[in-house]
Amino acid sequence: MDHEMIRHDIYLDRYKENISNDVPDMEDRLKIRTGGDPAHVTSVFSDGIFHASSNLRIKAGGRLPRFRYNDFTTYMFEPKALISYDVSSQASVNAAYNHQQQYAHQLGYTENEGYFREFYILSDQKILPSRSDQWSLGWFYRFSERRSFFSNLNFSAEIFYKKQNRLNKFIPGIDPDLSVVDYPEYLLTDGTARTYGLELLFQKTAGKFHGSLSYTFANSKARFADLNKGKPFTADFDYRHNANILLIYKFRKGYQMSAQWDYRSGRPFTLASSFQAGNDIISGKYPIVTEINNSRMPAYHRLDLSLDREWRTKRKGIKNWFGISIYNAYNRVNPFFAYPENGKLEVYGFFPIIPSFHYGLFLGDKKEK
Repeated sequence: MDHEMIRHDIYLDRYKENISNDVPDMEDRLKIRTGGDPAHVTSVFSDGIFHASSNLRIKAGGRLPRFRYNDFTTYMFEPKALISYDVSSQASVNAAYNHQQQYAHQLGYTENEGYFREFYILSDQKILPSRSDQWSLGWFYRFSERRSFFSNLNFSAEIFYKKQNRLNKFIPGIDPDLSVVDYPEYLLTDGTARTYGLELLFQKTAGKFHGSLSYTFANSKARFADLNKGKPFTADFDYRHNANILLIYKFRKGYQMSAQWDYRSGRPFTLASSFQAGNDIISGKYPIVTEINNSRMPAYHRLDLSLDREWRTKRKGIKNWFGISIYNAYNRVNPFFAYPENGKLEVYGFFPIIPSFHYGLFLGDKKEK
């Protein structure tokens, strides 16, 4: 039996300060409303492997968590299964199913400027745990073990489909901070989502040259009956394309060079299609939104480089290491938030090119003589 405790800590990104010492600020009011008691999760789980033949294996199991938060208690059975068939000594096919339930909810939203704000709540009688079912089918291939560049080289290709329900979406009012405090009034529930995609992975794990190349395509659509006229829209965290390249070269004695490149499609956000002049109630102009998540931030990508050396002292055999690193080597301005200005989307980001170095030694790791 596995037992764990979750303490409900609330983070609120706000810009309003205390009006007076006698009036609690927005963050204090939110904590008072949600309460500070911890949630308790107690679970039992079991799994096993059945060898149907020399080539066919079935691994199945399940987890039964008991979730309790204040006066709300629920049981959430989570089954899983994996069927693996060896096509040859080098190739295999896997089919998997997994059911999960989530009792911690991120209620975030994206402002018109593309700046994402978030806070968290736990499930209760009105906000039930969200559920997901995922199916996958993959092909895995291991290249020949012969001494060549292709030794210890693996390749995998996997397609997946995920279905989610009981999803929540937070839609703030004119005053975002006040909306956060009174979040039940601005919360859409019983949403659904569908995600499908493809994952590819090349990996080499031995020799002087190590490396990996991975790519993931994922298309995620969400639907809420009272949002976007009931039509599906791009989910908040639909990063359509993800790619990673990692290259490691070991040379001489204890030297290692590495380069890693990361790429991710921009996050979707909602951009106003037009602005309406204010009235006696609303001053200035207010945005008119005709479609949810109709825009996308620019893509995120960066290159990191490093040179490391590891050695031991001659007399005492103490392990030492030293390295030089460059974060974001080509000084890409990756987006943190953006807003339209003069017909263009102005992008603002953080963390430009950052060089650094490190040195360390481990006195407890002495080489045996």
